[in-house]
Amino acid sequence: MLIGFILSILLNIWTLYSSYIARSSIIAVTHLPIACLFPFVVVVLGMNPLLARLRPGRALTSPELIIVFFLAFTASAIPGWAFSTYWLSVITGPYYYASPENQWAELFFQYLPSWLIVSNNGHAMEWFFEGLPKGQAVPWSVWVVPLFWWSTFFFALFCAGASAMVILRKQWVESERLTFPLARIPLALVQNLHPRSALPAITKDRLFWFGFGMTLAILIWNIFSFFDAVPPIPIGAMYVTNVTIAQSFPGFPVKFNYLIAGVAFFTNLDVLASVWVFFIISLLQIGVMNRLGVPATNEVVLSQHLGGFFVFILFCLWAARRHLRDVVRKALGRAQDVDDSTEFFSYRIALCGLVFGLLYIIFWLHAAGMSYGIVLFLIGSLFLMYVGVARIVAETGLVFLDLPYNGQDFTVAAIGSAQIAPHDLMGLTLAHTYARNWRTLGMCSMIHVNKVGDEMGGHKRGIFALIILTLVVSVATAIGYTMYLGYATYGAYQFGEVFGEGSRNAYTYLIGWIKNAKIFSGMEFTFLFLGGVFTAFLIVCHHRLPWWPLHPIGFGVVRTPGVGASVFSILVAWLVKAILIKIGGVQLYRKAQPFAIGMIVAFAVGVMLSFIVDLIWFPQSGHPVQNW
Repeated sequence: MLIGFILSILLNIWTLYSSYIARSSIIAVTHLPIACLFPFVVVVLGMNPLLARLRPGRALTSPELIIVFFLAFTASAIPGWAFSTYWLSVITGPYYYASPENQWAELFFQYLPSWLIVSNNGHAMEWFFEGLPKGQAVPWSVWVVPLFWWSTFFFALFCAGASAMVILRKQWVESERLTFPLARIPLALVQNLHPRSALPAITKDRLFWFGFGMTLAILIWNIFSFFDAVPPIPIGAMYVTNVTIAQSFPGFPVKFNYLIAGVAFFTNLDVLASVWVFFIISLLQIGVMNRLGVPATNEVVLSQHLGGFFVFILFCLWAARRHLRDVVRKALGRAQDVDDSTEFFSYRIALCGLVFGLLYIIFWLHAAGMSYGIVLFLIGSLFLMYVGVARIVAETGLVFLDLPYNGQDFTVAAIGSAQIAPHDLMGLTLAHTYARNWRTLGMCSMIHVNKVGDEMGGHKRGIFALIILTLVVSVATAIGYTMYLGYATYGAYQFGEVFGEGSRNAYTYLIGWIKNAKIFSGMEFTFLFLGGVFTAFLIVCHHRLPWWPLHPIGFGVVRTPGVGASVFSILVAWLVKAILIKIGGVQLYRKAQPFAIGMIVAFAVGVMLSFIVDLIWFPQSGHPVQNW
C-alpha cells in the first residue's frame, strides 16, 4: 500500500512535469500508460530483487505486487491529458481570455455558473497563466469552491462507472471470456517469482532479453540522434510517413509504436485483422467520395463508423441481458444462487452506486443550468461511449483508443445547436472537462484491475477503498502540482496548447454554436443509420458463420482518434502472429510472447531515459518518444 501510494504521487509529478515543463513524452494518454508501467517495472525488476537480497524472505509476493499495480494503474488515469489538464484548462480560461475583441463577456458570461468557474479576483487567473509576481501570495481562496463542487461531480461519476464495471465483470470475464490483452503485461511480470531472487520467471527466457535488448538499443541510438551524433533509426512514435495511393485519398500512416505492437501481439487475429482492414477500406471510401465531390466526407464517414460503434455496444449489452437480470435479482435479495463474493463489492452496493451516482450527476448538471432533457441525452450517450470503450479495450487491447465522438459535440450535432438553449450550450461547453475523457474516468482501469485480480486469485473485498484513497491522493497531487507550476514558474500559458488554444477552444466552440446552427446533415444521419445496419450484418456473420474472418469490433473504432497512429503497429503485430501460428501453431506463438513483453518493458525504460536526457540537455524543448 505504501509503495503504491508513493508511486501514485511520483507518477503524477512526473507526468505533469514531462508534459508542461520538459516538453518531453506524454506518458499518461494510453490505456496502459508508461506513467504506470515504468514505476511498476522498477518495483518488479529492481526494488523487489534488491529487497530479496538484503532482506531474504521479505520480498513482495505476486499478490502484493499486483496491489502496487492496482494503485499505480488507477492513479495514472488522473494527471495530464484526458483528466486534470482538461478539467483545469476549461474552468480557468473564461476570465483570463475574455477581451473586448472576442466579446465573451457580452455573449455568454451571464450563463457561467460562478460556483464552477475560477474567478480572476485578486489577479488569480492572470498570475496562474503568467506566473506569480515576486512578493505576491498565491490566491488559493478563489479555487476552493469550484474545485470542491467539481470533485463531488467526478466522485459520483467514478462511483457510477466503477459500479457499472462490477456489474459487467462476470459477463465479460467469465461468460464472454474476453482476452484482456492489456492485463497480460502486468501478469507476466509477477507470475512465478523465484523464491530467492524474487525475479519473475519470464526473466529467465532468452527471448525476453532479446526483445528488451533490441528495443532498448534502438531507443538509445535514437537518443544519441538528439545531439546529431548519429542519424536516427526511423522506428518509433516520433517518426511517421504517410503513404498515399492517389490524389484526394488520405494517406496511410506508417508509424511504429512498441507499446501498441507489443500489446496487440496478445489480441485475437480476427480482431486485429478487422481493425486494419476496415481502416484501409475507410481510406478508400473517403478518397472515392472526395473524387465524387461529396461534401464533408470525413464527417460523413465518421458518423458511419459511429453508428457501428453504438450498435456493437448495444448488442453487447443485449447479450448480457440475462446476467443483468440476475444482478438486479441479487441486489433485491431474490437470487441466492447468484454469487457476487468475487466482486469488489456486492451487486446491491453496485446497483445503488450506479443509480445514486447517476442521480447526483443529473441533479448536479441541472443545478449548473442544464435542462433535464439535454442532461439525459448527454449522460446517456456519454455513458454508452464510456462502457463501449472499456468493453472494446478489454477485447482489443487498443492502447490509444479514444471516444468515437466527444459527448458534448455529439449532443449538439444530434439535437442541433439552434434547438438548444444558451444555458444548455454553456453546460455542454463545461462538459469538455469530462466528456472528452477517453480513459473513461476509471472505467477501463477498473475492469482491467478486476481481470488481473481474478487471474491472481484471492479476496478483492476491501481493495476498492484503497483505490478510492489512491484517487483522492492522485487528484490532490495533480491539481496541487499544476497550480504550483502555474504560479511558481512562467505560468500555465506556457504549458503548451492545452492551456492556450485548449482553454480558448471550448468557448470558441460555444460562440460558434450560438451564432451558427450546428447539426448533423441529412447525409450524416443516413450514414449513421447505414453504419449501424452494416455492423448488425457483421455481428450476424461473426456469430453464425465459423469461417467469417473479420470481427465486427473493428468497424466501430477505425475512425476514432488514435487508431490511425496505431494501425501500422497493429498490422505488423497481426502479420507476425499469423506467420508464427501458421508455421508452428499456438505453441510457437506462446514461446514468442516473452519477446513482446521484453519489447514493452524496454520501451518504458527508454521513455524514462529520454526524459532524463531532455531534462538535462534539452530543457523545455524535449523529444516526445511517447506521444499521441
